[in-house]
Amino acid sequence: MLFALLLVNCSQQRQSQAGDVKILFEICPEVNYVTHLYTLARLGFSDEEYTAKYGNTLPQAAIDTLKKYKDYLTFGQGEGGMLSGTFFFMVSAETFANADSLQKVMDKYQEMAKSYNSPDEIMNIANAIAKVYVDNYDRYLKDPGKERYGGTSESAEPTHEGPFFR
Repeated sequence: MLFALLLVNCSQQRQSQAGDVKILFEICPEVNYVTHLYTLARLGFSDEEYTAKYGNTLPQAAIDTLKKYKDYLTFGQGEGGMLSGTFFFMVSAETFANADSLQKVMDKYQEMAKSYNSPDEIMNIANAIAKVYVDNYDRYLKDPGKERYGGTSESAEPTHEGPFFR
């Protein structure tokens, strides 16, 4: 009898607790965007179906820039490029609503890199990568499948100008 009362009491507690539980969903496109860039540039991610569907949603110059710096961006099997922590993991963990707020994230990273006296060569490379991220984010948010690129566009070569340097 005592066992039956305990079962009834426990099931009533679960029912009342279950009624109080709220499930919240949050849409965070940041990690998807970073994975989108990595997949299209084939930076350690490979999905032929995805690339076939969305491959021309990013300018070829942007893809070329990311591929050029592949050794700085890729990671896996206990190894990681010098900038993979920043441009994959840190950016993925941030929250930014649009390219302007992503620019502020990149500015924050620039200040951090300066405080560690990062060499100009690395800062220039980071600037080129940041430019790809910022320049294409708003377009990605609209719908990565609608806006397509046909021809070629200017290369995003590293300079001391652009989103990583103001």
